[in-house]
Amino acid sequence: MTAGRSRGASPLLRVGLFAVAASVIAIAFASQDSTNIGGFADPQGTGPNGLLGLNTFIEEAGGRVEVDVGNPAADIDVAILATPVYNDVFAGATNDDDKTEQNYSPLFDWVEAGGTLVTSVDIPGGPLGGESFIEDDNVLVARGLCTLDVLAALSEVRPLAHVPVRAEPADELCFGEPGQAVVVVRRRGQGQIVRLASMGLFSNRALGDADNGALAARLLGLNDEPTVAFLSGPPATGPGDGGGPIDGEGNPVGVGEDTLFDLVPSRVIALLVGLGGAFLLYAFARGRRLGSPILEPVPIELPSSTYIDAVGRLFGRADDSTSRSASILRTDLRNDLARRVGMSANATATELAGALGSHGDNEAVVEMLDGRAPTTDAELVALATSLNDTRELIDRGGVTILLQSEGMTLAANEQMDTERNTDV
Repeated sequence: MTAGRSRGASPLLRVGLFAVAASVIAIAFASQDSTNIGGFADPQGTGPNGLLGLNTFIEEAGGRVEVDVGNPAADIDVAILATPVYNDVFAGATNDDDKTEQNYSPLFDWVEAGGTLVTSVDIPGGPLGGESFIEDDNVLVARGLCTLDVLAALSEVRPLAHVPVRAEPADELCFGEPGQAVVVVRRRGQGQIVRLASMGLFSNRALGDADNGALAARLLGLNDEPTVAFLSGPPATGPGDGGGPIDGEGNPVGVGEDTLFDLVPSRVIALLVGLGGAFLLYAFARGRRLGSPILEPVPIELPSSTYIDAVGRLFGRADDSTSRSASILRTDLRNDLARRVGMSANATATELAGALGSHGDNEAVVEMLDGRAPTTDAELVALATSLNDTRELIDRGGVTILLQSEGMTLAANEQMDTERNTDV
């Protein structure tokens, strides 16, 4: 008794494999990484917190946009600082002096020369954020106290979650109350620092809400078709002689506990886990026998000589095999001759002889095609040789040569008679 052949997967196995496959597909698609480009306040970011909408808004208004600007040049009219990329984040972890003031120095020189810096982060010498934090993304802030004439026509804005900016008596403000507001402007030299409670005012998800778009147009001076730069920080920020780069969130690059495994997308991990589960289920199903064993018929082994004996007995039971073989050979030649002289394949030897009568002896043709049947193997071999020679003559020269060879055919018949008398 041996294990039976596979009778197809059981319904339970099929359902299990289908469930695993469906789970893998669902996990893979449900955990796809976001297709949004860029991160928070990225000028090319397409996500809800990106600034691509603002970037496009500026260009459609006739302005020019530059991204990844370290220190703005004289041809830049407005600079946008969305993250604290100029802060020396290494100062607290090293014994080096804090280089934040040094990093901001070229930027402040540009502001004092007449530039407009729009920012949502605390910078040295600029308006600072307050202590209260508003978490409601849907809150609308009315104009309230507004000392900025350029914003007098606006009614409300949606800053998303934000920290109101503290205002000094000399500052100008709007959308707030004495001491704090959503927008605070501080003059510095011939330029100004525009401090926003949140860069969410200009984000992709809020730029079209309330008067956010109008606020951006007025603060950036889009009517004058300005050149706007998105700041990415000084060329080097950090400890040591050359400093070190920082990312868009203001964190030093290369510092942290992230590994290469953290770079693998979550959908890839989910897919591998699902495939591993499917493999374990398949291995479990194939590793155990489903159903009871079945009996297999054992093949019967026969010696090869049995086949030879059987064929021999079949030949022995055949009736008059010599005569039938001779008849087959003659019929084949008769058909060939009939085709060559244009007669039917059913024509008899006498009819063929009549058609060939003008070329020779008719009796020789009849004897060759319809003569006495051989009774021994020797006579059959002699007749086969004669017919074969006749066929070769036909192939070489047609019917004329055939009739010239009638003596050969008669000689073959005489030879058969001689061999029969000898055997008797």
